Amino acid sequence: MKLILLALAFAVQNQPVFNEAERGPNTGFPPERTLSPAHDLYFEDSAPPTLEARIAAQDFGACVADTSAVVARDVLKRDFTTRAYDRSLRRLIGGNEDCLRRRGSMRSSSLILAGAIAERLIEREDGPINVRLARAALRPSAPTFSVSDRAANCVVRSVPDDVARLFESEVAGDAETTMTDQLRPVLAACLGTGQPIEATPAGLRAILATAAFREINADPPTAETRN
Repeated sequence: MKLILLALAFAVQNQPVFNEAERGPNTGFPPERTLSPAHDLYFEDSAPPTLEARIAAQDFGACVADTSAVVARDVLKRDFTTRAYDRSLRRLIGGNEDCLRRRGSMRSSSLILAGAIAERLIEREDGPINVRLARAALRPSAPTFSVSDRAANCVVRSVPDDVARLFESEVAGDAETTMTDQLRPVLAACLGTGQPIEATPAGLRAILATAAFREINADPPTAETRN
């Protein structure tokens, strides 16, 4: 049986961005597509995301990171399996409605949006991404919160050059396809299950981005940790 890490469906529509009657306040994604406690979303029957939808989600995440960088950094360092994280991410998304006004409404999984925000936060920092990831790999690992998160963290620490090239590639472009194809076997090795891996480019990019952000921004070890 294949381990399905993520199958994603986006819908970009010409409706008001946030309809409280339908989705509740301050939500940019439908409740059924929020981050699961296992870090993974399972939609085997979902249609692949369109190019327009993927670009819209990436642009939105970049805008959120640029507009609310301090809050975004705090949210993405938290344990994403908790309700507190889910509420914080929803507030972050809901507080940046202006980032969507030029595109109409957008539906996306919280994991994909978190990945887009994380990727932009990484880009905003000084220094080549691969160098920062390589340096982070010399320190104790950042906390991880699920099986797939630990695997993503392993990939980030093992092949920083390839992960950096993925982040530098255009969304849904040929270079992204090439890099995700190269990274899937590494992810499978890091999982250690021996099962075939089916991870969409959007899903793989997102889990690596959130893991990479936490690795680069991990708190330094305390004296107790060093001892």
